[in-house]
Amino acid sequence: MHRFIIENRVIKTISLTAPSGAANRSIGVLDEYKTLKSKTPKFNTIDFRAMQYQHFF
Repeated sequence: MHRFIIENRVIKTISLTAPSGAANRSIGVLDEYKTLKSKTPKFNTIDFRAMQYQHFF
């Protein structure tokens, strides 16, 4: 999360991890992903990204 002040206006931004193939492959080592995957075998990296993003969309 970032906050900028430009011309007396506060602008808040959130940087999300890119949904690239390399970034999605790195998800596989995360404990949270492993736990969710073990509970729901059809759960995948795209589902994990969507879950992360939904807080902001």
